[in-house]
Formats: sequence, structure tokens, C-alpha cells
Amino acid sequence: MFWLTSCSTLDAGMASMVDHISSRRHIRDHPVRLAIISPPSQTLVHLISVAFRQERVTIALLPIDFSLLVRRLANEPVSSFNKHVVDNWRSLIVEAGIDALLTTADYYELVGPICDELTLPLYLATAMPAILARSEYEAAIKAGHGYVDFLNIPRPGYEYAPAEPLPRLISGNNVDKLHIFSEIGSCNAKAAIHTASTLQAAFERISILCKLEATDSVLNCLFPHEYAYVVYGVLYALNANAKIHCPLTVVPSSNYTKLKVQFPLTSPYSMHDTLLLTLGKSVFDYVRSCNCNHTVLMCDAQTFRMLVAFITCGDLSQSEKCAYLRGWQLLERIFVFEDASKLFDKSLVEEALAFLEATSLKVPIVQVYTLSEAGAVSYMTLSDKTSTLIQLPGCNIEDNGEEFTVSACTDSLFKEYHKRARATAEARAEGTLRLTFRKHVNATRLLKNHADYVTYFKRRRERMSRYPQGYIKKVPVRTQFWGNFTGKHKHHSVL
Repeated sequence: MFWLTSCSTLDAGMASMVDHISSRRHIRDHPVRLAIISPPSQTLVHLISVAFRQERVTIALLPIDFSLLVRRLANEPVSSFNKHVVDNWRSLIVEAGIDALLTTADYYELVGPICDELTLPLYLATAMPAILARSEYEAAIKAGHGYVDFLNIPRPGYEYAPAEPLPRLISGNNVDKLHIFSEIGSCNAKAAIHTASTLQAAFERISILCKLEATDSVLNCLFPHEYAYVVYGVLYALNANAKIHCPLTVVPSSNYTKLKVQFPLTSPYSMHDTLLLTLGKSVFDYVRSCNCNHTVLMCDAQTFRMLVAFITCGDLSQSEKCAYLRGWQLLERIFVFEDASKLFDKSLVEEALAFLEATSLKVPIVQVYTLSEAGAVSYMTLSDKTSTLIQLPGCNIEDNGEEFTVSACTDSLFKEYHKRARATAEARAEGTLRLTFRKHVNATRLLKNHADYVTYFKRRRERMSRYPQGYIKKVPVRTQFWGNFTGKHKHHSVL
């Protein structure tokens, strides 16, 4: 198992990759647009930092929508999730004008056909030698070389401390150089494009709530499809020269069906709950094993629910709970990031109080609402029951009954995908972005076994068909009684 040796190896690999792309694609009028697909890991943080050092590179982080996976795992196969994500990746690559793709082992099988279809150069991040071209990777795999080891999962005891503060890296670049940070949701894919000036504005706005210093250690539990993961959990921490830990162990998509909980359970759990508990457990395992002594925890609402679900799980004994809480004593602040479209959804106050009670911590828990185009817009303190929503400077929230409008000052550019009206450039006028969202309706199910009724009526049409043999779907008229003598499924012994 290899470790990340030095920045110079990755710097040299990135520089040679940029030279190769520029010569191959004949790019003269614009910098190389590099798309990166990687799970949340130290490698991703390192790649972003190294790419910022290159003068001829703009970054496009393609999202990995794990929240969509968690929602779908209960009743859909993994293949449908893969197809949905790959389709969104293809549209984002085409719309953003990507010149090359950099990925890791877990996503090589998924992005390979996309690169073949779009004739894009594909590179893979390895430990030694740092970055491989696709042909080199395939040749190394066939030869059985041992150096093809991918740093796409967090290693206990490893933390990334930047070689130099990020402001020096950004200031050396041209202000017009665009850094693209992409997001996807269910049928709502968009990309927010930020310059150096808009990144600094986002840092100044979030510093009102979260003032990071060089002595801080950030536990980044955000998912990479979130705006906050890149801007706050990575770039803002690099900007403050703080240490970054990425504890989430993301299971490769091919192993979702084989997923098992690693601790004894007394009651049966669904695959949905199993994934939540496993991801929550990976965070506590990381903190306990590497003793990172983190002072700031950054997570989204879903990850926070995962942490609460695991630490309050009834299957954990008191001794196990104390062992998992080892290393959390220095925690000073918790920030839960959420999309501004969920401003009026159910609050996380109950989960926050349950987490504080289970961990015996007395720390402020702040929920921050963000827009991918403008950054943080408002916040509220979850650890205080009497706390209300507070708007950040330059932001305004208008409550219009069933809808609400969020206004924020921003200079960021953004493109819309799938022709969604809410993300078009017309929403911004004179430097102010105005987006209108519909409030979530908390509907209650009238039937306890609602899913059973849905399944029943889905199958009803098949049961009322012309040929009601339960196990046969659509039977051809001429061959319905011929058995295995005709048709494509005939027995091998039949001539």
C-alpha cells in the first residue's frame, strides 16, 4: 500500500498531463479545462491544490450524488443509479466544454465509455507515478504492476496540510480564469462558475460564522456533490492554512449490493439504513483510529443524520459508545450545510439535541443555508431552541406563503442544464441573484402499508392480461402452446 510521497511528484504529473493535453487538443486560446471525478478523499484535496498551482488549468469537479443513491437504494437496483449519474456526467462534460478527464479506479469503468464516446483523453490518479494516461494504466494492469494503487479512500493517520496558503495560489492566476464547481440533483443539474474574486467574497461571508485559523483541524464530512464541500470544506480550509481530514469511506458502486453492517444488530435493517449506519460508522472509526483531534466539523444535513443515527443506535453498548467517542473532546464548532431551497423544511433541532446528549458535548451547532451561485445566505443555531433564521449581509429572504424568494449579491457566472428556469442567467439583475422556491409540503400517508398497495396496482394490469399465466408476461400468439420447441429460449437438445 503506497502513500502520497511528495507534492513534487503530483506537480510534475499534472504539468506533463497539461502539456500532453495542450499538444493533442491544440488548445491555444483558453486554458485546459480539466474535469475531476473522485470520492471525498485526501487525494481530491491534493489534486485541487496542485491544479491551482498550474497557470493553464481550470477545474471542473463532476459530482457524485450519494444522496440520490441513498434515496434510491431501498427500491431500485444499482444499475439505475449508475445510469442516472453517467447521463448527468455526459451532459455536464459537453456543456462545460471539458478537454480532459481525471478519475480514480472506482469510476474508471463508468467514465471509460463516456470518454470513448466524446473522444476525451482519460487520466487516472495513482500513488506512484502520480498520474497515468489510460493506455499506460491498461498496460500496467495487464502486466500486473504493483504501483497502480489508487488513493481514493482516506487512510488513517493521514492529513493534508497545504504547502503554501491558497491566496498566493489564487492571486497568481488571472481573475478571468474560471473554476467550475458542479452540482447535480434529481433532474436538476447545474454548474456554478467562480472566479478568484467570487471565491474571496464567499470566504469573507462565511468568515462571519466560521473563522478558520491555521491551528484548526477540519473534519470534512460533506459529500463532493455539495457546493460547501469544495468552497468551504476544501478551499476555505486551504485558504486559512488549516489541516483537512476527509473521513468518509465511500463504498465502490459495484459493492453496494454486498454491503453489510460491521457491528451486531438485533433488529433487521433495510439496505437504506445499512448504508446510512455504515457511512456514519466510518467517520467515528476514522477519528478513533487516527486521533486527528479535530476542532471543526463540517457536514450536510444527511451526514449529520447519519452520525446521529449511528451514535444513538440501540445496538451499541455503553463501552462501545465510549470507545467511538474517543477523540471528540477538542471539538469546538459544528457546521451543518444545507441548500437554501430547504429553508422552510423540518429543522434539525431534535437531531442536534440528540447528538449533544449522546456525545456529552457542549458545542454550538450552526446550520448554514447556501446557494451554489452565491454561497452562504443565512444561518440558525440548532443547539439553541429559541434561535431563529438570521440573514447574512447582502442577502434577503421573502416569505410569500407557498413560495419564498432568496436574494443574494454575487458576481459568479452560472449555466443552467436541462433547461431549468430557476437556474437561468435572467434570475440575476445588477449583481443580485433572485431565486424563487416552492415550500415543501409535509404530506402524511393515509395507509400504513402504502408501498404494498402501490405494488399491487402496478401488477394488476399484468394479472388482467389476455394470458393470465402468472409467471409469463407477453406470450406470442403463434407459439404460446409450443413449449421449448420454438423461440429463442428453446432447450439445447432440440434440433
